[in-house]
Amino acid sequence: MNEADLWQSLLAEVADGKAVFAPNVALVLKIRSALDAPDCHVDEAVRLLQAEPVLAVRVVAAANSVLYNPYGREVADLRTAVSRMGFQALRNLAMALVVREMTHLPAGNPARELSDRLWDYTVHVAALARLLAREVTGVDGEGAAFAAIVHDLGGFYLLSRAAERPELLRALTADGAEAQVVFSLTLLRSLAVPEAALVAIEAFWAGSPALPPSTLGDTLLLAAHLSPTPRPLCRLAGWQHPDLPQSLERVISGEGQGEMLAAAGAEVHDLRARVADADDELRAMMAVMQY
Repeated sequence: MNEADLWQSLLAEVADGKAVFAPNVALVLKIRSALDAPDCHVDEAVRLLQAEPVLAVRVVAAANSVLYNPYGREVADLRTAVSRMGFQALRNLAMALVVREMTHLPAGNPARELSDRLWDYTVHVAALARLLAREVTGVDGEGAAFAAIVHDLGGFYLLSRAAERPELLRALTADGAEAQVVFSLTLLRSLAVPEAALVAIEAFWAGSPALPPSTLGDTLLLAAHLSPTPRPLCRLAGWQHPDLPQSLERVISGEGQGEMLAAAGAEVHDLRARVADADDELRAMMAVMQY
């Protein structure tokens, strides 16, 4: 199959709602979708989470983390935890679990190293996007973190399929593979990702920041530029946009950037710990259910 036919078949797969996800990924996506419903209130969110004990435990733990509990007022019940975090933070945690689970490729899979590096890049962008939203662009921090977590979901999905379609690795690492962008946006639309996040992610891939940076798309661009881990897949032309370094220097000094990277590092450590614990528990639960 040539490259054009490969991308056509993959696009048709996700456009028709036939994306292939592991059972545990599908489980978390189902919960995330329910939380997205406009009539889903706190009572319903608590009920959904109670039905999945792994997520319930992790939500309470997350609500007691430094990020959501800076004053040390511990909560021990799910309702208070949900109220403290808010629905957007819950969706962020669910999607972080989805992304992390998609990196679990078996030993010997040629895409495993790329997938691990893509996860490292993604968590750094998410942490930096939250900080840049607060300190620089003024957009919603949780919304920025969500957009960052899902902005490269297409890359994770394609890497998870590379074992059965080896030609994907060549396509994913080729320079200027704009088909990746089209695929990623199609996948996100099929998962009903909010329009504001889609617009921002599309702007991110286009690589044209406003001066001064002020939008959600600008926030993602600056976060990716600041990330100590570069994206391991193809680097599109927009990512070398000459205005990015100057744009960042205008709004935050070199010293400020260093402080932001240090703060982001602490948040990355916290997110990794929360997601890893939840992911291990989720996998164990799914193994029992399958048994």
